[in-house]
Amino acid sequence: MSNSKPDVIIYHISDLHFGPYLQGVSKIGEWSSFAAPHDYNLLQGMESSLHFSSVIEQYKDRLIVAITGDMTTAAEPPAYESVNNYLRDYPFVSSILQVGLRLQAIQNRIYFVPGNHDMWVYGNWFTRWKGYADRKDQYERYFPEKLPNAYPIVINGISITIFTIDSNRLVKLNPLNFLNALGRGEVGKSQIADIQTLHMKLLDGTFPNTPKDFDYRSSLKIALMHHHLALPSDIPTSIEQDILKLGDAQSVSTLLSALVHKFTNVFYVMQRADMNRPTVF
Repeated sequence: MSNSKPDVIIYHISDLHFGPYLQGVSKIGEWSSFAAPHDYNLLQGMESSLHFSSVIEQYKDRLIVAITGDMTTAAEPPAYESVNNYLRDYPFVSSILQVGLRLQAIQNRIYFVPGNHDMWVYGNWFTRWKGYADRKDQYERYFPEKLPNAYPIVINGISITIFTIDSNRLVKLNPLNFLNALGRGEVGKSQIADIQTLHMKLLDGTFPNTPKDFDYRSSLKIALMHHHLALPSDIPTSIEQDILKLGDAQSVSTLLSALVHKFTNVFYVMQRADMNRPTVF
């Protein structure tokens, strides 16, 4: 990071895929259920490369963290406990080692949306966690923010609007949620209508808890979702990419484009980090 002080910093994190015991390590007293030794090295390496501790210390007044889903592998309770601790705190993973992003310091500027792995197959047939079949309920225990939602904020005089969208909703009746387990996603007509309502309230000034000096019209608008709205042209076509694409991508693209059609600002859509870059309208 350069010596010049940036106006705003946005960290985008996705697809951490925490398992219940990551690599199956569960021997209490040697390593906790948090991480295996090589997983610790991987996580610590990520923290070091992103300079998390120094960035939070120096720039926590201008830092935004966007976490766009697949925080767990199969939405099991220990996985949620582990990833929640890792993101917000700096827990011990052995008697001497600690790892974690310590984001609690900017609690009011961390924005979450779930991925398809966070809304895994429903039912008791495919998990040893028999009492935790409702995957959505598990997610909301740790990340209870309403979806979809909008967050108007002002950082260093810059107005920013964060839209959070759940791209795991399915239109057709699917009690076991198999399509979601395979990676297929949809935003759905109900959510699209809700986002339009949020937009209108921000536009006419009736949105609750809007910060002083916030200007929605000129704000930088950022939409967070897990599934790909549009694939970059240099990504090879494959069956897997076709499955992972948002089922109603055209409708969502039309919606987001309409939100900024009359304005001059740019609308960023942050999706899965494995595409390495956001869609920009």
